[in-house]
Amino acid sequence: MPDPLEELDPRVLRRVDWRFLLPIDPPERIASFADASLTAAVEAVMGPCVAPDDRVGCDLAIVDATGWRSLDVAYASLAPGGVVYGEWAGGRRGGSGAALRRLGDAGFIGGAVHWPWPTPGPARMPRFWVPLGDAG
Repeated sequence: MPDPLEELDPRVLRRVDWRFLLPIDPPERIASFADASLTAAVEAVMGPCVAPDDRVGCDLAIVDATGWRSLDVAYASLAPGGVVYGEWAGGRRGGSGAALRRLGDAGFIGGAVHWPWPTPGPARMPRFWVPLGDAG
């Protein structure tokens, strides 16, 4: 039986290449606070996101550069043990340290920051994710 992911546009898969980092496979309830393209990619690979008025008890919350302002709301949408995935431009507003502080201020604990390499773009998919803060 063919894998349904093989039929997806590779650009869609690039947007969710991080899903192997999740401790929940697959997440059952997803709340998206991200832009339409990231939300559509997540839905194509992991299933539908919950409606905005039903964002409670979720396993995964997704935020992007616009959603960083809603981290408190994203945190409140999660069930105990839920996780957040966020995207931001690393060189802006303090880099990874600022992102970890923002996550901590919203109530998240045990945050990890990863850098995809090579940088995702129209013609390439990251080959690996480098955990920032590792000695290597």
